[in-house]
Amino acid sequence: MTTPKLTLMMAYYNNPTMLAHQYAHWREFSDELKEQIEIVIVDDGSQHRAQDVLRGRDLPPLRIYRIEEDRPWNQNAARNLAAAEAQGSWLFMTDMDHVVPGETLAACVPPALDRRHYYMFWRWDAGTLRPTVDKRGEFKPHPNTFAMAKSTFFAAGGYDERTCGYYGTDSIFRKRQLNKVATPVMMDHKIWRYSSHEIHDASTVGLPRKQGRPEGWRERMIKMLETTPKIPMLSFEWERVV
Repeated sequence: MTTPKLTLMMAYYNNPTMLAHQYAHWREFSDELKEQIEIVIVDDGSQHRAQDVLRGRDLPPLRIYRIEEDRPWNQNAARNLAAAEAQGSWLFMTDMDHVVPGETLAACVPPALDRRHYYMFWRWDAGTLRPTVDKRGEFKPHPNTFAMAKSTFFAAGGYDERTCGYYGTDSIFRKRQLNKVATPVMMDHKIWRYSSHEIHDASTVGLPRKQGRPEGWRERMIKMLETTPKIPMLSFEWERVV
């Protein structure tokens, strides 16, 4: 088997139906694309384990890892693990509730993109078939879906695992780390977001999103990051399960 050029990375947490939908989607990729990519899933300590979801045949090369501790909003750690284990020289990182069209992935296969940039994508809603918009009605890309060189991710230092356990720390990585080593570029290609109306477990359910985030929480977290020593990446127990 040839070394993949691009690694599609996703964190998983109790999303078996959504993962089965992803498998059905990935099986439809062209043989050429399947030879150029791999998929790495990190099960973030969920009860409905990712390795138990029926995979079937004709998928791109796939590996599944599992973090032993079930810690809320630990997706930053899951992304660090996926990046560390990725064999591709480029990474495409997104969330389990996003379906990435084959043409979008194909546009990111090296040497198509520039290592001096990281790339973001327009997000469309699978239920309405319309682009997602912000409070002002303007098109809004997903703030935590990126394509970038693996070397760029590690030059940025990876996700700071002191932010794990909190919802909404994505912009801290992008603004405080990634923007120091690369510049953002919007691509014309899209990703599709599935809500719980389309697939009931598309995104993380059963966890309060903003619990423990009183007013001023972001400023206090940034101060903590500036004044306390950074912990090493992969500061947790994990194993490969597929």
